[in-house]
Amino acid sequence: MAIADNFFLVGNTRGNNVTLFDFSSGELLGDFISAESGLLDDPDTLLFGPDANGDRLKDLYITNGTKPGTSSVLRFDGTTGAFIDAFISDDPTTDIDETGGLVRPYELAFGPDGNLYVASFLSDQILRYDGKTGAFLDIFAEGNGLAGGLNGPDGLLFINESLYVTTQGSIATEDSDTGDIFPSFSAGLPSQILRYDTLAPGTTPTIFATPDPSSESFGFVSLLGLEVGPVDGDLYVSDFAGDILRFDVETGDLIERLSTNFTTGESPSNNFIGNLDFSSTGNLLTVGFDVSTEEGAVLLFGENDGTPKSPFDVLVPITPLLNRPIGVTFLDNTPEIIEAPILELVDLTGFDGDVTVNVTASREASFSNILKFYETDARGFVAGLLPGEAGYEDAVATNLLDVQLFVANNTTANIDFNLPGGVFYAPALLINGSSTNLATIDDAALGNVRVKREGNTWSFEDLTDNDFNDLVVTINSVNPVVSSAD
Repeated sequence: MAIADNFFLVGNTRGNNVTLFDFSSGELLGDFISAESGLLDDPDTLLFGPDANGDRLKDLYITNGTKPGTSSVLRFDGTTGAFIDAFISDDPTTDIDETGGLVRPYELAFGPDGNLYVASFLSDQILRYDGKTGAFLDIFAEGNGLAGGLNGPDGLLFINESLYVTTQGSIATEDSDTGDIFPSFSAGLPSQILRYDTLAPGTTPTIFATPDPSSESFGFVSLLGLEVGPVDGDLYVSDFAGDILRFDVETGDLIERLSTNFTTGESPSNNFIGNLDFSSTGNLLTVGFDVSTEEGAVLLFGENDGTPKSPFDVLVPITPLLNRPIGVTFLDNTPEIIEAPILELVDLTGFDGDVTVNVTASREASFSNILKFYETDARGFVAGLLPGEAGYEDAVATNLLDVQLFVANNTTANIDFNLPGGVFYAPALLINGSSTNLATIDDAALGNVRVKREGNTWSFEDLTDNDFNDLVVTINSVNPVVSSAD
């Protein structure tokens, strides 16, 4: 089992492969995904995300393809690189585009709602997909051809539930003769960092930063990847034209620039820069390539008290084995329960106001069990803790809502209750009515399942006989509360 920080991956957009390196030495260990597999077509971003094959380890998500109909997000085993599936792709046998219009996907990010957000560069959109199934949900945002808009979206990163996006300042344009779609820079729009503070589709972003060109560049800015320093908490952004920019997340102030000129040693450089990633201790990797040959290299900014410092070391010197590299990520297949959306949650994220939940409930238990709920995110997060972490159930007990569900023993009842929409809720069974004796999703994380869900039915266990009939609740309907004024 590989340990995070020991190895890293580089994606080659022209080589159509992903290569594996030893971090301590920079030694190339071979292909993680080979070009001979025939699976990759101009791969861009590499992201470790939710388990896709049931081994409870993170798997690798890759944005792939350049044209309508062939643009996709592919999933690979995070340990072996074996192909799992095309998580997002168009079915050519149908009349609709199942991707929702994805064209040249660049970066992707899982949101606090558990859904997957993908930057569709050649449609000037951010598209949203179900984080479990890959089904297209909606257009989260799209460009308007004006400064401050989503013009050529590239990097995506959630910070404190806000989505930060880099744009390249281009407008997706169709060639009237060939039908090809290309990024037009003729409008002279700036490359910017935008911020979306809500997850409602169509939200107008604020401008976080509009940086000036690097003194070592060819006189333009083209922002790509975003990462938060794991120690200093600052925002680091790679500029395709040159430099890594470090910003204060709270103010948007530019703190410093890290030079990435590894080809000329003078201005201008002869290299472009791809994505970036951090080790857990603050070491920063980025990739780039010589514009004359498209042969790539890997740069390392070693950390100083957790903050990357200049100058860089050339961890992997220029080599033809790196062919226009863009994607880079530390291998993150550590054996842990990943932060994937939890099945047992009640998902009310699709509602803006209060909702009425209608359920059928039954109990076959001598304990007078009561069901309550607490607000959470898609991972079961409450009071700064995830399921399985010490103190989780104490945090649950202090965050229980007043809404409760009770049914007499050996009876079945139909019950309505109201909850605010827009969030996830986790169930908590108060065994014999006690908030100090709970059955929650935390038990499963610790190896003792006390809550099960099948379809719209939740079953609870109050002891250890595993009959799961100590309270059984089926959600029949969830409807918006209609006020008398309506």
